[in-house]
Amino acid sequence: MMRLDLTRVGEAAVIRAEGELDTLTAPKLAAALDTARREAEPGAMVVLDLSGVSFLSSAGLALLVTASADQAMALRVTGADHGVVGRAIRVTGVDKVLRMYRTVADALTGLD
Repeated sequence: MMRLDLTRVGEAAVIRAEGELDTLTAPKLAAALDTARREAEPGAMVVLDLSGVSFLSSAGLALLVTASADQAMALRVTGADHGVVGRAIRVTGVDKVLRMYRTVADALTGLD
């Protein structure tokens, strides 16, 4: 089960995810990312907050990699430095392709 909340902060879209990101829930997050991308100007910032995610499968990792390569949006990921989510991202090397920030506020201001 995954809960998503999509809000706007200025020109940026912020998606807060809670629950498990796996094969069953990845399409729901993909749809939210697509909505954020379609509703924004090309190259607009989309912040994905994973601080409420308790599990991250290979399907979730693949979605993050695909979304990070989408030139139509500037994806920034927050809250991915904890527990199993942070471990999965680091062990697989996905942290090398994501623009990761500690908090949503840091991502919005571009602070590393």
